Amino acid sequence: ALEVYTRKNSKLNDRMLTRLDAALPYVAQLIKAAIDDFHTRISRIVNEKFTSLQPSVQWKFNEAAFQVMYNSYKQQNGEEAVPIAFENLYPLYGAIDIRNSSVERNEALAADLRYQLGLLVDIIGDLKKQHGLALLDEMAHKSRSWLDHLNGGFSNEEADRIDRFLDREVLPALMHFKKLGAGTSDIVDRYCKSLDDYEGKFHENRRNLETSMQMINSAINRYFEQENEALQQHYPFYFEKFRTDGIEYDMFVGQSIDPALPFHRLYLQNLRLWQVQSMAEVCKMIQRMHAEMPKQLFVTHIIYVNSEPIDVSFRNDEKR
Repeated sequence: ALEVYTRKNSKLNDRMLTRLDAALPYVAQLIKAAIDDFHTRISRIVNEKFTSLQPSVQWKFNEAAFQVMYNSYKQQNGEEAVPIAFENLYPLYGAIDIRNSSVERNEALAADLRYQLGLLVDIIGDLKKQHGLALLDEMAHKSRSWLDHLNGGFSNEEADRIDRFLDREVLPALMHFKKLGAGTSDIVDRYCKSLDDYEGKFHENRRNLETSMQMINSAINRYFEQENEALQQHYPFYFEKFRTDGIEYDMFVGQSIDPALPFHRLYLQNLRLWQVQSMAEVCKMIQRMHAEMPKQLFVTHIIYVNSEPIDVSFRNDEKR
């Protein structure tokens, strides 16, 4: 719509308006350009001052961005971000974690190192048959000592020491023997072909573990994305996921999320019921996936219940 007015009486009539018809396409382009520029500036301020946003709270940040533009126009505080807060929101928290993930990682590492050291002892024995160097006896002794140590458990520091032994002592020595002839080279190649992170046997248990963890987290992430989209149809709420060894999420629901839409506690109760149901669904989903996992893993579930509403504010320093 275009409004035309005049401060002088009798200066505006049908004949005058007819003469403006030719200019209307240009006026429309000018208005559209102004609107596009306005939205671009709003988006720029939101992205610079705040963060990527969810549709349920986008309106609040658009209001704040407009206030930043207005203050800048009035030369008040430049483009300084304005405070953003949501009052009386009900928080909901849930987490699905890989059970004993640290233990699983340590066991996978130990299994890989046991295989590597065991093969190394065999390789050294074969090399010893061709080269009677005393250094090979010492290297074999260290390898067997670390093997015995692994069977009784180990710390991260000890794992680092094993890596240094393999990388700084073993590998350079084997690379030297590889140059001494075809027979020796074939022996060393049995070790070297297992070094590859993506296909080598020395990383097989860790690869299987990470693959299974990724399968679980991807499935959980897809499930929550679909559920969030469906639940948002009932009443808008804030939903954010976090990736750890599993998946965690924060939810906030209340009147201040959408002031134009009346809030009732039944929406809160529906989300709490969904939390319980979703945990059960995820548990069954993971159980069905076990046949496809290279390493079978289990998950633990946590739901945090807070019956009282809280106020939530945006932290400008962290942009969240």
